[in-house]
Amino acid sequence: MNTDPGRHDAPRVPQPVDLLSLGRSLPGPWASVPIATLRIGRAQLRVMEARTAPWHVHEDSAEAFLVLEGGFWIDVEQTGIRVEQGQWLVVPPGVRHRARATTRVLLMVMDDFGQGAGA
Repeated sequence: MNTDPGRHDAPRVPQPVDLLSLGRSLPGPWASVPIATLRIGRAQLRVMEARTAPWHVHEDSAEAFLVLEGGFWIDVEQTGIRVEQGQWLVVPPGVRHRARATTRVLLMVMDDFGQGAGA
């Protein structure tokens, strides 16, 4: 039986979160709202242009994408998900996916690869 609350037995289609709209809706002068729970082992700044990553799956880790400029696609077996500037998308563990950019995109990619189950 799976006892990890962050792990789902049936992979689900991730959905982008529009961080800019969410941020504009927060009351000032100080407010925060959780958007995800991750064990982040590394964060990478990445550029992609006219590139498609190979299909892959991370059985034990999520992968998160924050689009800084442009937009790109995350393909999952069921569909393609467009992620635009200012949006955040978390691909849960166990979901087969690939990143696909038709134009230039600048994004931050965060994952917990190599951190182990207790990280």
